[in-house]
Amino acid sequence: MLTALFLSYLAVILVGFIHYLLMAHINAALRRWLPEPNYRMPVLLSVIFAVHLFEAGIFAVAFVIGQNAGLGDFKSDAPLSSMSIFYFSIVNYTTLGLGDIYPGGHLRVMAGIEAFIGFLLLSCSAAMLFNVVTEKQSRLTGSDRA
Repeated sequence: MLTALFLSYLAVILVGFIHYLLMAHINAALRRWLPEPNYRMPVLLSVIFAVHLFEAGIFAVAFVIGQNAGLGDFKSDAPLSSMSIFYFSIVNYTTLGLGDIYPGGHLRVMAGIEAFIGFLLLSCSAAMLFNVVTEKQSRLTGSDRA
């Protein structure tokens, strides 16, 4: 159990650090390069999509490490591959939870932690996109609140 918590902690720290660095720097750079929100939004959305896929991939690697360390296994009706674990990680990171693949043993703790941090980071990304939209609205209405 402690190994699963430690492995999850490492993944959370790595994912949180990557998310903060990339989002802060990319948003600042996009504001300089693309000051108009209409042009910045699709680029930012694409970057956010890629960053979240990468972060889910980090958790997928953590799941494979945990599985190889004997912390648990995945259960599914179909044979599992590395792509299946990445798929599970994306579904879990987004808190979608389809249930076609599910973890056993201490991997369940890791899955819960991934869902929590995934929800948190997706919410941060949504807030960033919301700021771009409100900036556009402020420019349309002439408000200085942006």
